Amino acid sequence: MQPYACLPSMHVTLTAYPCCVALSVLRTRWVKTLSVVGALLIAISTLTLKEHYVLDTLAGFQLCPAYGLPNPPFDGPFWRRELAVFERFARPDGHRDGPTVSGFLDELARRLATHPSRLVHRDFHVNNLFWHAGGVWAVDFQDMRYGPDTYDAVSLLRERAGVYLTGDPARWLETAARRLGWPDGWRDRFLECAAQRGLKVVGTFLRLKAEGRGRYSAWVADVARQAEAALRSLASPPAVVEALRRAASDAGV
Repeated sequence: MQPYACLPSMHVTLTAYPCCVALSVLRTRWVKTLSVVGALLIAISTLTLKEHYVLDTLAGFQLCPAYGLPNPPFDGPFWRRELAVFERFARPDGHRDGPTVSGFLDELARRLATHPSRLVHRDFHVNNLFWHAGGVWAVDFQDMRYGPDTYDAVSLLRERAGVYLTGDPARWLETAARRLGWPDGWRDRFLECAAQRGLKVVGTFLRLKAEGRGRYSAWVADVARQAEAALRSLASPPAVVEALRRAASDAGV
């Protein structure tokens, strides 16, 4: 059997698009719920029946157009607001590196806003993927919207237990880029998404710790390590890396 037979899955594409329209147009909650459940069952069936791999299912969603989505697409101001949470904890007011860090975050948000867009799950990490009854179930997709083409791949490969998902992430990404039709420049886009996503997650976990929900601190070390690797690959200013290390240190890791 071909590992990526019939990619992208038209079963998933032709189910996900009506689901997005239903979420936007319909007003009855139980009908919306049935639409989402039906779409998920179709996606799961392609895996359970061994017709497709997870990458194939992702391809089906990435083909969906923007019309009918319940959430607005990502934009530069949105990215910058997310990065501001990291900035708040990693760069105390008046710190000498403040302008350098802020300038880099401004530019990173601007660059992400220029990425080619696809339908993204938003939190496509392994903690939201469950093996049940012979299939893979995805949860926590209520923030699904149009966003950078490599965003979900970052969530999958660079967060939590996903860092151990494959022994050769570079090869996996090459396959994903080819099969999903990512335009040239996807490697830099992946790193930019990885940097933004990593800084955002570190900031979020530090905020939760400050609110008394310290259990999230256990994830900071792995996320910070992945974010630092992306920042270094992007040749970001040393002050940004130092700010990330300072934030991780404040978390006790």
